[in-house]
Parts: sequence; structure tokens; C-alpha cells
Amino acid sequence: MRWEELAFPGAIRATIHTKPIPVLGLRLMPEYKFSARLLPYHGIGVLSRSAKTGKHRMRVEPEMFVHGRPDMVRVLDDRGITSFYLHCPE
Repeated sequence: MRWEELAFPGAIRATIHTKPIPVLGLRLMPEYKFSARLLPYHGIGVLSRSAKTGKHRMRVEPEMFVHGRPDMVRVLDDRGITSFYLHCPE
């Protein structure tokens, strides 16, 4: 038995890396993968709108850098857990 089966029975294993074992493959969009310093599980999502194009974009930031900032709105799920932050510049 593998360690993850002992520690997390019934869990689904996921990865962004190609593996020869049965796992759920998660595909990051190339635009994000090649421009981001952090992977999604290294921080919290921050949704903002480009001043130039008006398009929305998502980036991942360490939560300690966005929590409590006056230009950030924390978005919670129905259990009160932080889902992401919305950047709202004045």
C-alpha cells in the first residue's frame, strides 16, 4: 500500500506533471504557466481588471501580501473560507 492510500484513503490524486501512474491530470493554461512565479497551490487567486484592455485576469499571490490591503476584497465561500481576492483599485 502506498503512503497516500494510508494517509488519505479514497482520495483522488492529482498532478500537473506527466506520470505513468493513474492520477487526475490538471492542465495549466500556457499563458499562466509561463508567466507566473507561483503555482495555484502556492498562494491565493487575485482577480483584477486590466486598465489598458478592460479584460479580467487572474494571478496567484502569497496571501500574506494581499490580506488586509484596502484595495483587496476577500471573497468567501458559503462556509466562510477564502476563495480568492478581488482587486478593486480606487
